[in-house]
Amino acid sequence: MKSRKKIAYLVSLLKVFDVNFVNEEDYAKISGLNVNGEVDVRKAIHALMIPEFAYYSPVAQKRMLGSLRAYLSDDVEDFSELFDRIELIFDEYLLDRRRFMSIIQDEWAQLDN
Repeated sequence: MKSRKKIAYLVSLLKVFDVNFVNEEDYAKISGLNVNGEVDVRKAIHALMIPEFAYYSPVAQKRMLGSLRAYLSDDVEDFSELFDRIELIFDEYLLDRRRFMSIIQDEWAQLDN
């Protein structure tokens, strides 16, 4: 079982895609992007998540990344607990939560290089 603290880190991370957090300016940046298309997810990450993530301290960044890695290391994790806590701003329903989170991890890994 994952800790509540770790899920809270991921909820905080995904707030940039949460309808209750996104402002009109940010929505315009990702409007029309398909949450189920890898290229569009990467565009959304670069438009909203990476700029927000840069504001976090290095310690907070490491905690969030560690939490994401821990969840992804569990092969049966479907991220339902996480996505039950947020409402995505995208027009489409997210079909593969695990893939979505894997793309986020991939983008961060590229930033470290």
